[in-house]
Amino acid sequence: MRSLLSSFLSVFFALLFLACGTPSSEAPVAVMVLVPVEKANGRHVFEPQKKQLTTLSDISKLEGSVSTFIGGARMDENSPKIDTATSLEELKQAYFPKKGGSVRAQFIEKNGVLWPADFHSWAMTTAYWNLEQAFFYFQEVYGAKDTKELLNIPTYYWLDHIPEDEKESSKDNAFYHNFRLMAVLPFKDFQTIPMSINIGVMAHEYAHFVFDTRVHRADPSSPSHSRSDPHVVGTPRFIMDAINEGLADFHAYGVTRRIGQGNPNFLAWTLDEKEAKKRDFTDRSKCGAALEHVNIYTVGTLFAASFYQAAMERNMFDEMAQYLVNAYDSDVLGKPGIRQHYIHNNAHPQNITLESVANVFLAHIDDEELRVRTCNQMLDRLEFNREALTNCPVRSVRNRECQ
Repeated sequence: MRSLLSSFLSVFFALLFLACGTPSSEAPVAVMVLVPVEKANGRHVFEPQKKQLTTLSDISKLEGSVSTFIGGARMDENSPKIDTATSLEELKQAYFPKKGGSVRAQFIEKNGVLWPADFHSWAMTTAYWNLEQAFFYFQEVYGAKDTKELLNIPTYYWLDHIPEDEKESSKDNAFYHNFRLMAVLPFKDFQTIPMSINIGVMAHEYAHFVFDTRVHRADPSSPSHSRSDPHVVGTPRFIMDAINEGLADFHAYGVTRRIGQGNPNFLAWTLDEKEAKKRDFTDRSKCGAALEHVNIYTVGTLFAASFYQAAMERNMFDEMAQYLVNAYDSDVLGKPGIRQHYIHNNAHPQNITLESVANVFLAHIDDEELRVRTCNQMLDRLEFNREALTNCPVRSVRNRECQ
């Protein structure tokens, strides 16, 4: 991974005969970051481009209102202190036996533009820009709503991570944790673009943060956090996690679209094509003929495909994004959100089904024609019982286009 990036970044370093200095932290700051650029053959490559960081307070420490980067931390999900913790604060301390501290990015200034001076500086600066773009996207989606709740999320860079599940990797990953933090793990095997440099991946993880903030109020003990097994198909936890994954992909595409490089298959920038194809929600042939044999990502992709295809048919992606986020947490009379749906049925989990959750989203799609198209897509892809989708207009039918 290092060799691939350094092979083309070294070309730029060879052109810079400059001395390193202390960069100005006054925003906006002009910096070089790695950005996806679509070429004539339809493929994307990541190239250094000049961008503005507008939310930073300290460029060297990568501290800003969107995120503050932390290095040298260790997260141990197998710590014996986790089981004995009696408060949320004790639980956090158990998970993080080593808290870490400020990072230090190095830059070379040329004509008022800061060029990252080493591999980690490129990776961290690009990751911050990616998170900043995700925040700006959701700021637009929120509309008139206050977005202060989406600020000040720490990013643990190069986190020493000991996962609870031995099947999970402690390398080559980036994730959101419901302790309200982002994590970037060390790069090891990927030979394309690391996840933290991939704006789609970082936007996907930031979208999880938005979902957690709105639906769970960023509280791991929230009643909307079901304690059921997330791997058992049909449980409230499975449904919540599936929806969360599908919506994160949907909004990640929205972020790439916002910067003019819209790519629903953004995972292919990092993963191999076969793995990325499993999450391709633009594939009109995807449908769930055997939901009892699927995982949260498969179901999530089917939901994402339903929302995406309906929005594209009506040229209403921006409106759809707003409708979906509005459905996370709603106090509108007669239109409860996902949060209210889960809390209301916490004592009766059998009432939480894929169809019941779909009905919550459908209720928040105010454009009737868009709601018709979304219902049609859901009936096709998720093979819902038509009678169970009570918020579908009478004109909604199964088109069977994905059969």
